[in-house]
Amino acid sequence: MTGARVLQTLLVLAPLTAGPAPWSATQATDYDVALRTAVNDLNAGRLLESVRRLSQLVNDAPALEAPYFYLSTIYTGTGDYELAERHIRSALDLREDGAFLYQLGVIEHRRGDRRAALRTLDRAIARGPGQNTGAALRQIGEIRIELLEWNLAESAYRMALAAEPEDARTLLRFGQLHLDRNDPEQAVAALVRALDIEPRLIDAYHALGLAYRRLGDAASSIDIFRRGLEAAPSNQELRYGLGQSLVLAGRPDEGRRELEEYNRIRELLVQANTTFDTAGIRLREGRLDEAEELLEETLRLAPDYGPALSTMGVVLLEKGESRNAILPLERAVEVYPLDAESWFNLGTAYFETGGIAEALTATGNAILIDPLASRYRERIEALQSMTERRDRRDD
Repeated sequence: MTGARVLQTLLVLAPLTAGPAPWSATQATDYDVALRTAVNDLNAGRLLESVRRLSQLVNDAPALEAPYFYLSTIYTGTGDYELAERHIRSALDLREDGAFLYQLGVIEHRRGDRRAALRTLDRAIARGPGQNTGAALRQIGEIRIELLEWNLAESAYRMALAAEPEDARTLLRFGQLHLDRNDPEQAVAALVRALDIEPRLIDAYHALGLAYRRLGDAASSIDIFRRGLEAAPSNQELRYGLGQSLVLAGRPDEGRRELEEYNRIRELLVQANTTFDTAGIRLREGRLDEAEELLEETLRLAPDYGPALSTMGVVLLEKGESRNAILPLERAVEVYPLDAESWFNLGTAYFETGGIAEALTATGNAILIDPLASRYRERIEALQSMTERRDRRDD
């Protein structure tokens, strides 16, 4: 958990409906139903249930590529790029599909290998990624911006919009590019379209508010920042933008109130981050009581901060307070259901309080999320052995 931040954002997976279709509509099978159910779970945010169903499909039908693809998208979203790449390469071994190549390019980009990502995305487009053509071109545009290749980025975005004119995320990136190049008029045109298509695209509100401000349209800037805050009340960038626009519009009292609120929240977050980091240091030093006090303060400031909840569970386990560790660990996996280590520690807490069945379930979830962790498998084998011995005694 070292270096974790309250403001760290986990990728929110968009509904996935355009993945590979290994079976025709007339071939309705149990696998079809299971795959659709897994994708529905994914779209609804039931990530652990989706991983469980997809992993079962991989075991039952290893020659079908779709489950590997969807598992890869999940692990890409959680930042576990090793597992994400392993799954997408398994899909590619079965069929070199444009959608799979696109997914591999995304992973390579996230891992920081931009040139490899560009090569893979070019291959994806050449193979024909279907509904991912615009997304692949948008990804190329994002990489070109990181490489400071502005003209190539603009060209990629234009091609992406030619392929998918109503793609809100590409319009957002296109608008942000023109904002960065000090062309607010083109930025406004693209960003207004983006929000017309996808009103909950929060980054578009921020970019559009800045673009209106650069055009000298204070009223529109204030209005768009307020609309953004209605959609995302905790967004600090929008609040800061609103405060600045109000001040520039000659409404200093209103602007000052917004900026004071921005500073108040920022100070709370900084304090929570600092306190959490200090708690981690105290834990590593073995100063468990101090670590517990600091984590209590962190959770007072940020009650749903998953890393702090998980670390609190570890501290209590280290102190021998396994029963007290259960509650924060249960909250940790509720906040972030794909944290394998939290599930593993929860399994430890259950086991140490006599809940063998619950420990098996929790440890099984850890293995489901991270099947490469040998200590998870060692633990579940030990638990299964204990259960078998107990059953034999009962017989």
